[in-house]
Order: sequence, then C-alpha cells, then structure tokens
Amino acid sequence: MGLGAVFVLSFITALSGALMPGPLLTVTIAQTAKRGFSASVLLVLGHSLLELALVVGLAFGLGRFLKIPPIIGTVTVLGGAMLLWMGYGMIRDALRGVLEIGTAEAECALEQKKGMLQNPIITGAAVSISNPYWILWWATIGLMFFSALGSNAVAVIGAFYLGHISGDILWYLALGGAISTGRKLITPVVYRSVVGICGGFLIFLGVSFLYLFASGKLWAIKMSLHWLRR
Repeated sequence: MGLGAVFVLSFITALSGALMPGPLLTVTIAQTAKRGFSASVLLVLGHSLLELALVVGLAFGLGRFLKIPPIIGTVTVLGGAMLLWMGYGMIRDALRGVLEIGTAEAECALEQKKGMLQNPIITGAAVSISNPYWILWWATIGLMFFSALGSNAVAVIGAFYLGHISGDILWYLALGGAISTGRKLITPVVYRSVVGICGGFLIFLGVSFLYLFASGKLWAIKMSLHWLRR
C-alpha cells in the first residue's frame, strides 16, 4: 500500500471517529465558547501530542500492554472519575454565575484556579486519555492498522499518523471556527447554559464508563469502524 493510500485511509478512519460525541468534543465546545478559537487549536494540539507519543510507543511494542484487562480497567475507572470531577466543576461554576466571557473577573478567577487542567494543551491530552474508548480504539483498530502496514516502516507510520491527526485537526478546528465566529452573539446566560450542559454530558460519560467497568460490560465491547469515540 502506497503512502498516499495509507494517509487517506487513516484520515477517513480518524475523521469518522472525531465526528462522534465524546469528552474532547464536549470540552472543545465549552472552552472555545469561553476563550475563542485558540482554545480549539491548543486542545487538539494536546490531543495530537498524546497520540504522537502513543504511535511511537506502538512502534516499540506498547500495543501488547494496551490489551491487558487491568490496564483498560484502570484507565476506565480513573477516566470516569476525572470526567465526573470536571463535569461537576463546570456545573458548579455555571450555577454560581462565576462564568463570564472575556471579563476581567472571569480572567482573575481563571488565574486563581491555577490547576493543570486550566492549560488547554494538558486538558486536550487529559480528556483524551480519560476516555477508555480511545484506549480500546488503539488496542484494536489502531493495532490492526499497524499490523497491516508494517510497524517497522518509519515512512508508513509517519503517513498513518499524519493522516490520522489530520482528520482530528480538520474537524476540531472547523468546530472551533464555527463556535468562535458566533462567540460575540453568546450572552452570559447562554454561555453558562452551554457550560452546564457540557458539564452534564461529561458526568453522563463518567457514570457510563464506571458502569461499564462495574457491570463487567466493558469486556464485552467489540470495537468496529462504525463505533469510534473521541
């Protein structure tokens, strides 16, 4: 398979996954509404750097560890807990009315938090790795592509990564552009409502992940190209 074909195949597969709702999509909507287009750029950068590290790891044999049930279970529990925490924080701030767009008070409150997740790059990586579907995708479909392409071919791996991340970048920057364009039309009430809804969705995802683990249904998941999550 030529490098161009590898790029296109990887691009289409990644884009189909990026279009599905998940933690990164939810956080991108909320952060872009608050900070503007730059937030979507930094969030997808964090996601891209995480996947670059993973692709390099897969090239050196990391894949066999991603298939170990305790590792998948640990990621699911910790990821679910983190999404619950993030969702709770978003809803709490929305209800308290401390969220405003572009005000000095909002920027001051942001600085006072000083948490790692206030950095969009770290947030982009954190919400990605908190999603067990992301791990399962790479442990199944991702490894399938690597096996088919030949994990020792640097050029092929590079084409695969560039195609994969291009799909993510295209979608999230388009989404960020659409949200930031209408940002001036978003009133404080609308913004707090958006943040609250996004926070509620993160809580839903967190509870769902924990339920999958507690019920044992996590191990019955069969990944396919039509069931991808970001």
